[in-house]
Amino acid sequence: MAIGDIVNGVSAVSTALQFQPAIGVSICLTSVSNYNSWIRINDGTNSALCAGLGTLTVGTNMNTKIMIDNSVYLYIDSSSGQSSHYTGIQIA
Repeated sequence: MAIGDIVNGVSAVSTALQFQPAIGVSICLTSVSNYNSWIRINDGTNSALCAGLGTLTVGTNMNTKIMIDNSVYLYIDSSSGQSSHYTGIQIA
C-alpha cells in the first residue's frame, strides 16, 4: 500500500471488527458505522469509547477524522445481526 490509497473493511454479521494497520502505516478514518454496538480506539491494553449506541437498536454512521496506526487502532464491538464498516485513507 502507498500514501493516498483507500482502505476499507466490513465485518461479517454479528462479528467484532478490528483494524490495526501494519507497523509504520498511518490511516485517517473518514467513515465508521455500526449497529447497536460501540466504536472504540484501542491500544492493546486500554480502550476508549469513540461513539456508539450500546444496546439501542439503531445504527450509527460517523463521518469523522480519526488517525490510527499500529499502536492505537480501531475496534468495533460485535453487532447483533448486523455488520460494521470503516473507510479511510493511508497518510503515512
